[in-house]
Amino acid sequence: KARLYDEAAADNYIRHTTIGDPELDPMMEELASSMEPGELHRFIGAGIEQREEVLREAPQALRDFFNNLEDPPWLPRGPRRHRGAHRSRMGRAPFQPGRFPHQL
Repeated sequence: KARLYDEAAADNYIRHTTIGDPELDPMMEELASSMEPGELHRFIGAGIEQREEVLREAPQALRDFFNNLEDPPWLPRGPRRHRGAHRSRMGRAPFQPGRFPHQL
């Protein structure tokens, strides 16, 4: 559906969802092999949305990762900032035409 709206933007979005993360990938592989997918996704969601009460139960490596994140330089500052956008490095948000990191 997204390609019908904006083919170039949709292709760019998909291309960027397959880029690896050398810092995060090894940790995710380790966590994925030691816990149920639903539990891992719950903890990732908690980190993205800054739900400390849930993240408190996550493995230490995942808590450390989220606690040490810094806002990327392209992230706009101010009230219009999307909640959790600064944590989107791990999250895979649904496609939103016209809403890419450089446009948030």
